[in-house]
Amino acid sequence: MGLKRVGERGGKGNGSYFAIIGISTMNVKPLVKLIVPQSMVPTVKRIYDNVNALSTLIKKNLHQRYLSVRLDTNNRCNLRCKYCYTLSHEREPFKIMTIDEFKKIADELFPQSYNVYLSCAWEPLVNKHFVEYIDIAARYSLPSLNFITNGVLFNDEIIRASIKAPVHQIDVSIDADNKNSYEAICGRDFFDRVIANLRRISELKKEHHSVYPRVGIVFVNRDVETSQKQDLKSCHREVKTD
Repeated sequence: MGLKRVGERGGKGNGSYFAIIGISTMNVKPLVKLIVPQSMVPTVKRIYDNVNALSTLIKKNLHQRYLSVRLDTNNRCNLRCKYCYTLSHEREPFKIMTIDEFKKIADELFPQSYNVYLSCAWEPLVNKHFVEYIDIAARYSLPSLNFITNGVLFNDEIIRASIKAPVHQIDVSIDADNKNSYEAICGRDFFDRVIANLRRISELKKEHHSVYPRVGIVFVNRDVETSQKQDLKSCHREVKTD
C-alpha cells in the first residue's frame, strides 16, 4: 500500500491536519516469503507494484472509489495512556483543522474515497465542532465512514450526528476491563463514564431504529476479573459491538 502525506500546516491562526491516503491491497508479504525464493523477491515486488498501479489507474478511469483516507482534525488527547507515542508531541501548540481546510480536503478526496477515518493519532472528540465535520463528510455518501475514540467525550449531539450521517463504525479504545486497570493505563478515572456512553449509543440507535454506527471495543489488558469481564460482555451485547 502506498502512503502519502497530503497536508500539514502549522503556525498561529492556521489549522493543522495530517492525512494518509492509500490504495487498499491484500497483504501478500507472508505468502511471498513462503513461495518465492529470496533472490526473486525484488522482481516480484516490482511486478506487484506495477499491477497495483495499473489497478488504481483502471479504477480512476472507471470513476470508482479507490482511496482510503485517515485524518486528524486536531492534535490533542484528553488522556495520557502510558503506551501512546503521542505523549512525545503534547508540547506542540494546540491546533484545530479549520472547516474550510476540511471542506477542501473533502471536496478533493472524498468523491474518490471508499473509506474515510475521521481520526488517526489524536482524540477526535477534543474538537468541539466535530459534529460539523461528520455532517460535511456525510454529504459524499461514503461507503465507509469511521472514527476511533477513547469514548470519554461522547454526548447526545455527537451520537445523533453519527447515527444520522451515518458513521458506519466507531471503535472505542477502552484499554482495560476494570476501573483500576483503566486508571493505571490511561491516567484518569473515566471507565464508568465510557461504559455509560456506550450504553447511551445503544439507546439512541434503538430510538432511531438504526444499525449504525457499529461499535467496536478495543482494550489492551487481558488480565480480566470475572465480574468486570461479565460487565464488559454485557456492554458488548447491548451496543452490538463487532
